[in-house]
Amino acid sequence: MKKVAITGSYAVGKSTVCGFFKELGAYVVSADAIVHRLLSSSTDISLRVRGLLGEEVIVNGEIDRSRVAQKVFADAKLLQQLEAILHPAVLEELQKEVQKAILNNVPLFVAEVPLLFEADFEKEFDVTVAVLCDIPRRPYSPDEEARRSRMLTPQQKAHRAQYVLVNNETLASLKKSVITLFNQLVSS
Repeated sequence: MKKVAITGSYAVGKSTVCGFFKELGAYVVSADAIVHRLLSSSTDISLRVRGLLGEEVIVNGEIDRSRVAQKVFADAKLLQQLEAILHPAVLEELQKEVQKAILNNVPLFVAEVPLLFEADFEKEFDVTVAVLCDIPRRPYSPDEEARRSRMLTPQQKAHRAQYVLVNNETLASLKKSVITLFNQLVSS
């Protein structure tokens, strides 16, 4: 089983690409979904983040990611401290998901990891794929705009990735590209 990481900027179609891989039989996970789960009110990670950022990031008893973003993107040291809590936890969860995929005997493990290169996670995967799109599929939210400033440019991600999927045409065209890549990866 190969471990594949899908990365790219916001609103380029990473989730769509992952959905196509899932349709083809891959075991698919999302680093963002893992972060959401880790920040739920009952986890150790959530308590550590609350301790770091304070109660002003809590809304209705839950960590509000928008408030977290506002706080950490205004303070580079705080952002580093948050990443020191979250990145190892996300990596640990990804490794647990790999073990589940092995038990499910799937041909590919695919993880959507927007900060793949920024978090230095690429060494955990056999294959890296960058998704590019000339025009984002939706407008960026203010939080996404702030996060984009910390990300590599799409061109930098494409340069570092082993494969690039360009999402400038139709969904059918993108799906065809994913099918081609899937077949290539499972046969090599």
